[in-house]
Amino acid sequence: ALSYKATGELEEANKVYNQAIKLDSENFQAQYNKAIMLIEQKKHKEAIKILRRLVKKFPKFKQAKDKLASLTK
Repeated sequence: ALSYKATGELEEANKVYNQAIKLDSENFQAQYNKAIMLIEQKKHKEAIKILRRLVKKFPKFKQAKDKLASLTK
């Protein structure tokens, strides 16, 4: 997914993130990376939903907390 993202193939990156999340719903890194990609695309509402789920499920995931806080100021 990161290589797709790096080359600007965001739709493909999104598909790979979705597959990874579907295979392992506990894959917090794939969820976080997808949220970051959405933020870069100015899709803040979608990113905030993902980040809220992450913070709820993984309360010690500081990166997700910090990113969520920066978006909801």
